[in-house]
Amino acid sequence: DLCSLFLALWFLKDWEKIIVTKNPEDVKGLTRLKEVSAEAARFYGKQSKLREEATKKIKEEAAKLGATIILVTTDSFTMTPVNNVVMEGTAYK
Repeated sequence: DLCSLFLALWFLKDWEKIIVTKNPEDVKGLTRLKEVSAEAARFYGKQSKLREEATKKIKEEAAKLGATIILVTTDSFTMTPVNNVVMEGTAYK
């Protein structure tokens, strides 16, 4: 329907505005929405590029919930032939 289409377009446009933090003080007094996570993996992938991709994915997931900020609890890099970045956190608004 038209409402769903509008919301989907809004999320695609506004995911970049979501703040990513590791500081619990930044979410004090905000409403906890849901746990979010993202993963990026590539054969011999560069850590910075993988982290950038995982950050984009976790922001997009949080945007779908109407979040404004993500408190990241896990941000790990695994180095093997398939390099991997995993990000996990909680979305707040």
